[in-house]
Amino acid sequence: MFKTLIKKMSTIPLFRMLCKNNSYGFISGFPSWTEALKQSKGYDSPIIFEKVRESAHKVINGETSFERDSVCFKNPNYNWFIVSSLLWISTKNNNSLNLLDYGGSLGSTFYQHRTLLTNINSIKWNIVEQTNFVTEGKKNFSDGILFFYETLEEGLKAGLSNSVLFSSSIQYLEKPFEILKRVFDSGIENIIIHKTPFFIENR
Repeated sequence: MFKTLIKKMSTIPLFRMLCKNNSYGFISGFPSWTEALKQSKGYDSPIIFEKVRESAHKVINGETSFERDSVCFKNPNYNWFIVSSLLWISTKNNNSLNLLDYGGSLGSTFYQHRTLLTNINSIKWNIVEQTNFVTEGKKNFSDGILFFYETLEEGLKAGLSNSVLFSSSIQYLEKPFEILKRVFDSGIENIIIHKTPFFIENR
């Protein structure tokens, strides 16, 4: 039953319905997004950014295998759902991958899986992030594979992506279904949603 439900939730028509239906969404006890922000801390914290920046530099300097949310991992660890999805997409596009990674930090997911993507002829990994991440990314991480943008529209236009990855990012957005709708309307062919909670409220 649960597997069937998840399969249905992964289809674009259902998400289109959710985008239009106000009875669905991420709901809390706060009266507004602004009020919730006042009582919380998030990824816009300069402390978090500095920790992520330090860890990401260790990755590109070869001191550690990859980082996730500033935590360094010495040994490779692959997410096979993401790997298989990316390889499948590349086979449909003449062994090339042009991906928009929404909330991709300084390339965390790319570096985690890069050794398994070496047989792809052409990779463009376009990251949409906060301003401080974009500034740091353009300065120290752009290498002909990684590109950094501040808005979805900028990333879609410049990167000409045919795929989007949302890995633990949708649930941190003020208007997640508006973002999804803009992705659908852009004509993106492949949408990967990973590490995203879904709750079903009994009514």
